[in-house]
Amino acid sequence: MNSLAKFTLEMKLWKVFIVNFSILFVVALFTILSIDLIAVGIQNIELGKELFISSIVAFAFSGLITLYISLARASVKFWEYSKVVEELIEKENSNLEEMERIFNVEFKKLKSMSMGEPHSREVLKLYTILNTKYKMVKDAQQKM
Repeated sequence: MNSLAKFTLEMKLWKVFIVNFSILFVVALFTILSIDLIAVGIQNIELGKELFISSIVAFAFSGLITLYISLARASVKFWEYSKVVEELIEKENSNLEEMERIFNVEFKKLKSMSMGEPHSREVLKLYTILNTKYKMVKDAQQKM
């Protein structure tokens, strides 16, 4: 399992595409050849057609798998950065300028990284915490 995680999260995407393409090409070729062998017999098999169809199928599915891995990597980066922003927000000794910097820089970067509903919920949760703490810090500074 560790090697699969390394494959999906650390390998360059073009290498992932080539590995997926190679595996899927062989699988698609054997599948199409098996179907043709059953349907038309060994004398009537056109190998060029099977190679072409297998390469098209492998190319399409390799692209989809590579896209999925790319999105998974972006999601992992979002969750890691979300933890960093949450730690910055929950830091004990915060002043008003630091809270504004967190909102204008860190939070906006996190918001731009979000892709979908689970990320949007996390952004909303952090926004609520940040907004509440900002109001508390602002009130505390006004009282001083």
